[in-house]
Amino acid sequence: MTQIDASLLQPLFLFPPTSPMIQSFLSSINAQTPKIDIYPEEMYHTYPTICFSLYYKSSQFPISSSDSPQTSVNILNSQDKSPSDRHYLLDRIDITSLSSHPRKKLGSPPEIILRFPDTSLPLPPSPSLNPQTGYHTRSSSSQIINDHKITSDNVDGTTSSSRFTENKNETSKVPLGTTRPSQLVIDKTTTGRNFVSSLGEPTKKGGGTTWLPIYLEWDRVRLLNPSGETVEVGIMVELNDPRGKDERSGDIWDRAGDWVWESFKVFNAHA
Repeated sequence: MTQIDASLLQPLFLFPPTSPMIQSFLSSINAQTPKIDIYPEEMYHTYPTICFSLYYKSSQFPISSSDSPQTSVNILNSQDKSPSDRHYLLDRIDITSLSSHPRKKLGSPPEIILRFPDTSLPLPPSPSLNPQTGYHTRSSSSQIINDHKITSDNVDGTTSSSRFTENKNETSKVPLGTTRPSQLVIDKTTTGRNFVSSLGEPTKKGGGTTWLPIYLEWDRVRLLNPSGETVEVGIMVELNDPRGKDERSGDIWDRAGDWVWESFKVFNAHA
């Protein structure tokens, strides 16, 4: 099985498809000839055998004001898929989980390795923080660590639960920090709870509608590369509801901690 060290993706951003750095990386993971979809403002290079895609964004939008939206369709369907790639720079890297697309003819997704520069994981501050005790009482990322749930606070300003214990009138004390393993190896069994227990409270989270999956996003994740240097990337994870999008009901955030991922995206943290 192919393994990808996520820290090695960070130097690839903002380079064009022909960059020797990108080509060298693709060779290291045995990526074959990609399927290419081209639009005026973006371009996708997809490698189905390893469930891996590169998303390039146009840096200069090389179309005139007289061009209509139909232009994108014409370019996409054109047999000539070799425009000057100097306009397209790598903006995001997508990896798809095979388990979330069982009917598609895909190869095996790679394992993704996140190595961390330290094993301490701070928890976000809370309005109810008691400076004397060093504890806060509002539910946060620790909910998923201790109670196997993801809270929905910072999605709509509310939380999916106000408790940590079975007694609804009590609230457990939550320490300001916790520990995490030195690395996270992401495979097809990795769940939302695994991500939050290693990465902490997401910067953004949302979705869960009939058309949008639950997503968790961290805008700056510090990773340790093989040279011992610390780099930063952005990470977005979409979770796969095993019941299907048409069966969603109730408080899905109470269940999402046990859902495996369906899409793992890495983007430039300094964009």
